[in-house]
Amino acid sequence: MSAMNVVRLASESAERATKVKSQAEEEAEAKKEGAEAGREEAEEERKTRAAAAKSAIERVAGFIPSEIVGAYVGILALFSPGAGDFPLKWGIFLVVLALIPLYIWVAVKLTSKRKMDAGESVVKLGARAWAWSILAPLVAFVTWAGALPDSPFEQLGSLANRIAAAFALILAIFMPKIAELLGMDEAPA
Repeated sequence: MSAMNVVRLASESAERATKVKSQAEEEAEAKKEGAEAGREEAEEERKTRAAAAKSAIERVAGFIPSEIVGAYVGILALFSPGAGDFPLKWGIFLVVLALIPLYIWVAVKLTSKRKMDAGESVVKLGARAWAWSILAPLVAFVTWAGALPDSPFEQLGSLANRIAAAFALILAIFMPKIAELLGMDEAPA
């Protein structure tokens, strides 16, 4: 084989190698773009799921008196329990949870008193109405507090917040219907 043929073959081999390398780079770039697009789609889907959970949590929170929500958030801010300070977190949670029936009772009695003072008729609450007025905010508060980040429920496992958010999705469907069925306002008190 002549020197010219060797040079020509070497040149052709170099060109083929360059083309193969170029094709490999293009394929790698296409895979990278596809992976980025997949990540973007996954991120969008995660945001959509998070928005749905947030909406459900907000709807369930509507069953909790705003004063209770404010007290819980305020007490947490006041004491600023750390990530691992579960006894304090549970203590705050249980104290506020225990205040809900007392708050409902006082709010109902105060509303009745104001109506009586204004000369309006006062309707006594039946057993179902009392049960709903107490139970709905209790269940809603437990679910709402459990879905919050850094809640005491995290001590129960890493999925606690997600489980509470899933429960909130279910409650957001049924609580308004139960309230309607009982002839009650969505938000007691």
